[in-house]
Formats: sequence, structure tokens, C-alpha cells
Amino acid sequence: MNIDHLLTAQGLRSFTEKRRDQHMRDARAYGQLADILARRLRRTPVDGDKPWSARVRAWRVVRHLRAMERASKQAASEAEALNADYQHQVLELPERRQAALEAKENKKDRNAERARRRKGAAHGYVARSLEQSTARFNGGHGDVQDVEVVSEDAVYLEPEPFLRAVGDGSEGVARPRSVRDYFPNDGGRNGGREAGRGGAR
Repeated sequence: MNIDHLLTAQGLRSFTEKRRDQHMRDARAYGQLADILARRLRRTPVDGDKPWSARVRAWRVVRHLRAMERASKQAASEAEALNADYQHQVLELPERRQAALEAKENKKDRNAERARRRKGAAHGYVARSLEQSTARFNGGHGDVQDVEVVSEDAVYLEPEPFLRAVGDGSEGVARPRSVRDYFPNDGGRNGGREAGRGGAR
């Protein structure tokens, strides 16, 4: 067996195909032999058998052929897995690594380009904002309209709570100083107190 040829894609493929086919032929042979032997043993009684003795005896003998059949099928499956893993883990590995490296570099370039675009957009926004601010400071209109500020005269409270007509005879009259000054002394309770105070004096 040429090992160098075996370690190539075509060489290992040819080897695993032959092993797979051989194992599948063996599995079919084991299965057919198990069926024939099981039927023969079930129909061949032995002195002293009980009703189910022949079937139990056939199963105990044939189960080994069934195990050989399963093992051959598993060997055929493993032959296919051997070829698939060798292709994926050995022969295709350099190409996959190169593709992953290129994808990583492309992603890095895309991220750098995206960062440059964001940085350029931010610089442009700052430049436009500075231009607008400079124009406003230098007397430019920009987007802000001048608002005329109108000053209003101060409003003071009226010192007198009521209006007096000019020439109504109230000139020279003392202004009221308390609530009692607004009500005349009608001789009531307050009047009696005032009178009592006067009498006491």
C-alpha cells in the first residue's frame, strides 16, 4: 500500500469506498446466515426440550451473527466518516483558514471605513455649526431672527383705594387711618365705649 497515495484525496476516497463496500457485503452475509440458522434451530428439537426451548436456543446462537451484522454496518459508516473528516480536517483546512483570514481582513477594512465615514460626518457637522455660530456673532442672520425688546413703564399701585373728584370739597380733609374712620359713630357699642372713656377722663 502506497501511503503517500493513500493520504491524497483520491487515494483515501478509493480506500474508504472499498472498505465500505466490503463491510456492507459482510453485513448482508451475516444477516442472511443469521436468518437461515435461526429457522433451522427453531425446527430442530432436542430431547428434553420444553415448549420454548428451541426458540431460546436459536436466539442465543444467532445473536452473535446479529452483532457481527451490526458491527459490519457500523464499520461501513465509519469508513465514510473517515473520508469526510480527512477531507474537512486535513485537506480543506488551509483553504478554510485562508478564507477566514481574508474575511477577518475584509471586516477590519469595513470597520475602518465605517469609522472614517462617521468621523468625517462628525467633523462636517462641527464645521457647519462653527460657521453658523461665527455668522451669528458677526451680525449674520443665520437661522435665528432678531427680536425687538420693548421696555414697558413701571406700574405702581394707587396710593388711595378710591378716586376723589377734584373740587368735591374734600381738599384739606384728613385721610382715614383705620377701619373705624370709614364708619360714623352712631352711638352703638363702639360709641358707648368712646363715651365711657370720655366720661372716665
